[in-house]
Amino acid sequence: LALGSNVTVSNATGVTLTNGNISLGTFNLTNTNSAGTLGTGGTNSMIVATGSGQAFLTMPTGASAKTFPIGDGVNFTPATLTFTAYDAFATSRIGARVTANVHPSYDNSGAQTNYLNRFWTFTTSGASTYTYASAFTYVPADINGTESTIKLNRWSGTAWTEDATSAAASNVLTSTTGLTNVSYPLSGDYTGRKEIAATEEDLESA
Repeated sequence: LALGSNVTVSNATGVTLTNGNISLGTFNLTNTNSAGTLGTGGTNSMIVATGSGQAFLTMPTGASAKTFPIGDGVNFTPATLTFTAYDAFATSRIGARVTANVHPSYDNSGAQTNYLNRFWTFTTSGASTYTYASAFTYVPADINGTESTIKLNRWSGTAWTEDATSAAASNVLTSTTGLTNVSYPLSGDYTGRKEIAATEEDLESA
């Protein structure tokens, strides 16, 4: 199923993903129910969010866990955000999409040897403060270098921020609770990489 326009649902289950994909393309799929989901998804039933369209979930105030059952149409690579606190307005929403490629700025601060060929992009509206943990699923073919050295990194548009306490293992990149709207705001791009300081040669060639 390919969307031909933006689609909004408003119930606890949102959509039921059992067999077949929903391709967003340039359109958004939104559940406006703050208790709702967009299904659980799987290798044969995912939201294909590789274009500019995003999967949006409406956020409740307080603690919650939200999974974005997204992938590239072949690989199911969901993102799960677990909030211990969230100060939300009535229409606070988080949107997610995924790109099955290395981040274009992955080597912005120097040549990298341990990183993922995949990144997730978020947008957030209507939130003031929040604290959360995260889990990003990738596939073995996404791994470059040594998986165990890879850390969660957020690209702000100009620079990388690395979560030193995060870990990559068994095709899941996880962060512990304690990420916040200040330290890791849910806007911009998230991927796995291991920061390597730029050398003098890197700086001269930049």
